Amino acid sequence: MSSTTENRTSGPIPTWVRVPETAAQRDTGEGLAPTTTRRDAQTVEGRDVATGPVLHGVLEAPTTAQMTVSGSESDFAGPHGVTGRGGARFAVLLVHPVGREHVVSLRAVVALSHELAMRGALVLRIALRGTGDSSAAPEDLAAAWAADVQAGLAELAARSPGLPLTAVGLRMGAAALSTALVREAPSAVRPQRVILWEPVGGRAYLRRAAALRRMSLDRETVEADRGTETAGELYSPAQAASLKRLADPARASLPTGWRIHVESDPESAELLYQVSSEFARVPRTTVKAIADELATSVAPRSSGSDDPHGSDGANGDDGARGLDLEPVSVVRSTHQGVDITETLVRTTAGHPGILTEPADATPLPAETAVLMVSAAAEPADGPTGLWTTCARDLAAHGLTVLRSDRPRCGVSTDPLDDDPPVPYEDAAIDAVADDAHWLAGRTGLPVTGVGLCVGAWLLLRTGTGGNLSRVIAFNNIAWRTGTAFYQRVYREIATWDGAPAGLVPDVVPSDSTLSRAKKSARRFLSVSKARVEANAPAWLWHAIGRTGIVDAPSVVLADPAMPPAVDLILGREDLQRFEQLHGPWALSRMKGRITERGGRDGVTVPEILLTPQAAGPLESRASGVVLRSVPELDHGLLSAVARDAVRTILHELLVRTPD
Repeated sequence: MSSTTENRTSGPIPTWVRVPETAAQRDTGEGLAPTTTRRDAQTVEGRDVATGPVLHGVLEAPTTAQMTVSGSESDFAGPHGVTGRGGARFAVLLVHPVGREHVVSLRAVVALSHELAMRGALVLRIALRGTGDSSAAPEDLAAAWAADVQAGLAELAARSPGLPLTAVGLRMGAAALSTALVREAPSAVRPQRVILWEPVGGRAYLRRAAALRRMSLDRETVEADRGTETAGELYSPAQAASLKRLADPARASLPTGWRIHVESDPESAELLYQVSSEFARVPRTTVKAIADELATSVAPRSSGSDDPHGSDGANGDDGARGLDLEPVSVVRSTHQGVDITETLVRTTAGHPGILTEPADATPLPAETAVLMVSAAAEPADGPTGLWTTCARDLAAHGLTVLRSDRPRCGVSTDPLDDDPPVPYEDAAIDAVADDAHWLAGRTGLPVTGVGLCVGAWLLLRTGTGGNLSRVIAFNNIAWRTGTAFYQRVYREIATWDGAPAGLVPDVVPSDSTLSRAKKSARRFLSVSKARVEANAPAWLWHAIGRTGIVDAPSVVLADPAMPPAVDLILGREDLQRFEQLHGPWALSRMKGRITERGGRDGVTVPEILLTPQAAGPLESRASGVVLRSVPELDHGLLSAVARDAVRTILHELLVRTPD
């Protein structure tokens, strides 16, 4: 038993939220019944185990009181066994958007949760099914998302008995709120106040998202009979039809106590949910205004309340309520016909994560555990939920997979950050190494790291320092061993190609001699670097790369700390960049250094081959490094063809098959 004291809020407490459904509700979405809560879950070894469809939720509460924490900190994602009386006055359900908008707007929703908790709210934010780490989406999305909202409200009411309920939905989260509550649902838990933030109807959302997918990704979309493709999502024909039935709340008559909020500045709206995640910004003025509005609009608790959890001030907390903050930490579900579990954990270093593993013993014991690392500063579900799906795929075949959030990412997002964190940093390398050690200790197995872009680079830099036996690196484009260059690049993010206009500060350009000299120097260095890159022989490029001035695969791949086995899997554009940086020369240089026993530093590397259909031709193999060309992969793994290929590749590389 240990205790901690938090200053103003509990911090994020991840939990599963169960969504009970009858067979009729799954088929038709009609007759939504009151949902049962976490107390209806099974209990195994002292833990609540949810079954059936679930939502990934995060709780946050005000607290000025000491919080008692029981259980192992390495086993649970939040304070286990916590009941607090921290002065909560009301409760708020936050409903995230879906698809890429969920990823881009995450920091804004986290900031709103924090501001609400600071003003006395118990907050539960939920991801709708098919989004993030929640269960997969069924065919009738409209009915499912309405049920999700009802489940979230019922869960929130059960955790905060007697408190006034309010709700905020962003984008499609607003449409789901409206669908769930505006229609007749006498048994539904109904909030006093609802704010629909930048709402959009299903038809308009799908049309715009599909158009952006076609314009932004240079990959063919799937055939129409498979459905409608957006960036990171593929909606089946039935799902797309259901999605189109979600009406735009702005076109409907709203109940008393409901309000629509639309950003007055179009650039603010763009930076909230329409840009690449690196460019996303939090609209602080809006966030504080919404929090203030809800905090001042809820009906105060009467001193004569019959609420058994309330008080008349005898506790010393005016208006305090008993809050249930204990998370449901385990969910058991069926994936590909096999029972798997997903457990909310904290690693030794305190990073929140999800451990996905088979629920029962498998015929072929696993030979490795898997650590999946996301790109950029995005959450642990990976490129719009792909890592979540892959983890479930692998667990259904006997593997244990950890997906964890690095500091200031995902669940660990700092609500006070005005800018996304720089993902290329030493602290991130240390975090990945810590989580790899935790996973190895948990499973007793060697660990294989799977990463995309920044995630791949972090794994390569972690290497043997994290006891990684192997790294599967998708679309790595960073080929420097240090972080200084990347830190500088991210500080100048407003100058990137494609940066939205809202990022560029309104500063009158300086006409000083020094300013003009700096601009001339930058132009000269840029032109000079391009000329050297195009004309320098490989050995000279390697020598320059050792100084950290340029990206050089030969320097990174020759680092003694590299893991003994590496699969570099590159899409068309990323392979071209690898070739421009003399990557093939780097592999040929390493090939001449293979020891008699095979592999880097004498470590034997098993022969692993992919079918041509799954991963394209084998480009090169050298001293434990295998380069594979997969032209179908777009850089962010957001096209349906790329996502299908990744699932197939990981199956062929990691899943054991009977001899």
